[in-house]
Amino acid sequence: RIFVDGREVRNVGFVSDDPDAAVPKVRYLTLPLFTGETGEAELVYQYTNYWHNDAGFIQSTLISTPENIDEYQRGLTLYSLLLSSGLLFLMFYFLRCASIQKRWEYAALALCCLVIALRNQMFFAEHLLPATYHFYLEYRLLVLDVSWLPGAALLLLASFYPKAVGKGTVWLLGGVLLVLTALHFLVPIRQLVLLCHISYYVCVPFLLWFVYRLVRYFVKERKPDWLDALTLGALALLTGTLIWEGLNTGSNSSVNHFGVTPMAMVICTLLLAVVINSRIQRQTALLEQAEARNEMLDQVNTMNKDFLRIVAHELRTPLTVISGYAQLLGRQVEKGQSPEQAPERLKTIRAEADRLSEMVSRLMDYTYGNTAGTELTAVDTEELLKSAAAIMGPVCAKGQNALKLESGFDGELHGNFELLLQVLI
Repeated sequence: RIFVDGREVRNVGFVSDDPDAAVPKVRYLTLPLFTGETGEAELVYQYTNYWHNDAGFIQSTLISTPENIDEYQRGLTLYSLLLSSGLLFLMFYFLRCASIQKRWEYAALALCCLVIALRNQMFFAEHLLPATYHFYLEYRLLVLDVSWLPGAALLLLASFYPKAVGKGTVWLLGGVLLVLTALHFLVPIRQLVLLCHISYYVCVPFLLWFVYRLVRYFVKERKPDWLDALTLGALALLTGTLIWEGLNTGSNSSVNHFGVTPMAMVICTLLLAVVINSRIQRQTALLEQAEARNEMLDQVNTMNKDFLRIVAHELRTPLTVISGYAQLLGRQVEKGQSPEQAPERLKTIRAEADRLSEMVSRLMDYTYGNTAGTELTAVDTEELLKSAAAIMGPVCAKGQNALKLESGFDGELHGNFELLLQVLI
C-alpha cells in the first residue's frame, strides 16, 4: 500500500496482517504526487512479506515528470523486449537446428537462451503472463529459472567438449538439476530462495571438475586451437556474468529485475555460432577428403581386379602347356614308349617353367614396387615364332584346331624375348 500525504493512492495485490489474506503481486507503478506550495510530499510504503525469508526490499523510486517517467519505462520495455524476445527467437532456431542436424550444441544453446530470456522479470511477468496471473506460481517459476542458469551454462560447456567432460558427469549433473526442479514445486515458498542458493552451490564443484577435465584433455589428448580459444572465451564470459549476477541478486535492483546475463548470452551465442559453423565446415572438408580417398581406393581396387584377371590368364597358358606335355609324356612312359619328340617336349616344359618363373618375378616386382627396367636385346624372330608355336600347338590341338606357322622375315628385332613371346601367345 502506498500513501501520499496520508492518502492511499496504490494498493498492489492486498496488504494484510493475516498471511492467508495477503495477496502478493509485483507491478511497475506511476504515483501521482502534488507537493503544493511547500514543495514537500510525504510518501509512505507499507508492505507485507510472507513468502521471502529475507523480507525483500523496496525498489528505488524515481521522482520526475510524467513524460520523463514514460520515456524511462519505454526504454526498459524496449530493452526487455529486444533482448528476451530475441533470445526466445534464437531458442526456436537452435531447436530446429538440433532436430535437423542432431547436434547437442544446438540443444544446449536453446536451453540457455530459454532460461536467460525468462530471467528478465519484466519480460516474463509484464509481457508473457496475463495481468491476472497467480503470483505464487510465477514466483516459483522465476526462482526455478534463476536456479537453472548455472546448470544450463555447464551443460552448454559439456555439449562442446563431451569427450573431455564425460557422459557420466553430464548425466549426474542432469539428475541433480531434475531433483532440484522437482523440489521447487514441493518445498514451502519461503524455502525457494534457499533452494536457489543450493543450486548455485551444487554447480560449483561441477564447474571445478569440468575445468580440471578440460585442462587434462588439452594436455593429454590434443593442443587447443583458435576454435577452442573462442569457445572457452565465450563460455568464460557467460560463466563470469552468471557468477557476478548471483553475487548481486537481492541487493541490486537492476540485477534483481533484469539480470545482466541476456546481453552476455547474445555475445556468447554469436561467438559459439561461429565455432559451430567452423566445426561443420571442418567436418565437411574431412568428409569430402574421405569420399575422394574412398573413390580413389575403388578405382585402385578395380585396376587390381583387372590386373589379377590378366595375370591369371597369362599364368594359365604356361601351366596348360606344362601340364599337357607332362601328361602326354607320362602316358607314353607308362606304355613303354620312347617318342622322338620327348627331348623337344622336355625342352618346352623347361622353357615354360622358366617363363612362368619370370612372370612370377615380374609380379613380385610390381607388388613390392621394384622399378627395375626391362632388359632389351636382339631377338631372333624365327626362334621367337617357333617358341610360340611349340607352346600354343598343344593348346590349339586340345580344341581340335591346327596351328600353321609362316614367316617371311628372318631378321632380328630389338626388344625383350619373354615379353614379345607373351604378346604372341
